[in-house]
Amino acid sequence: MRVIVLCFDGMDYRFAIKFRSLRQEEYSRIDLCGLVPSTSYIFATFLCGDSKVHGIKPTDNQKLARIPKGVKTIYHYAKKPCVLSMPSVNPHPLYWDQRIVSLMIASRTGNVKAREEYVRETLKIFNGQRRILLEAVKSDYDLILAHFNLIDALSHGLRDDRALMKYYVLLSKLVDEVKRIIDENTVLIIISDHGHEHKPYAFYSCNKRLGLRNPKITDFYKVIVDLLQEKK
Repeated sequence: MRVIVLCFDGMDYRFAIKFRSLRQEEYSRIDLCGLVPSTSYIFATFLCGDSKVHGIKPTDNQKLARIPKGVKTIYHYAKKPCVLSMPSVNPHPLYWDQRIVSLMIASRTGNVKAREEYVRETLKIFNGQRRILLEAVKSDYDLILAHFNLIDALSHGLRDDRALMKYYVLLSKLVDEVKRIIDENTVLIIISDHGHEHKPYAFYSCNKRLGLRNPKITDFYKVIVDLLQEKK
C-alpha cells in the first residue's frame, strides 16, 4: 500500500475541522501523550513511535536536531521513501534564515511593511515545496513524508487566528491537488504537531477509515508500517 503523509506544522484541530478537504473521511485530535509540543521533538516521536529512542529534546535547536543513524523510523520500512523537509531528518534551511526570522520578529511588533514581506517570503517557501511535493506524488515512491511550515510560521508572525484562515484554504487546495493525482490504493494522512502558538491541538485525518479515534502521536508508527507492508 502506498502512503503519503502531509505534516502540516501548527495546523490547529479547532480550525482544520472547518475544511472538508482537510477533514477527509476520518479525523480526530491527536493525543500528544503529555509531551512538550516542540516541532522536532514531536515529529521525531511520530517517525520513531517512541519519544525515548531518538534522543531529541524539546529544547534542542530545530535547525540542528537529527534522529541518529541506527534508529529505525517509519521510512526505513519503505522500499522507496521520499522525505521532504522533515524536522529531525532534513528540515528546510530557509525556516531559520536570519533575514526571515528578523521579519517575523518585526511583524509581531506591528510593523506592517515587515509583516507583508514576511508573508510573501513564507508563501514563496510554501509554493516551492508545493511544486516539489506534486512532482513526488506523480512518481513511484511508496512512502512520501512532506512537512509544510506555512501555518506555524504565519501563526508566530501574524498572531491572528482569523488572518490564518486564508492559509488553511491554501493547504486545503493542496490536499485536493494531491487527491487528483493519487489512486484508490494510496492512503493519504494529514497530521500536525500542535495548534497555533504551540497549543496542544494537534490534528489528524485520513482519506480512508483506519479506525483511529484520538490516536496517540506514538500510534502512527505501527499503523503506517502495517500499511506499507500490506499488499494491494
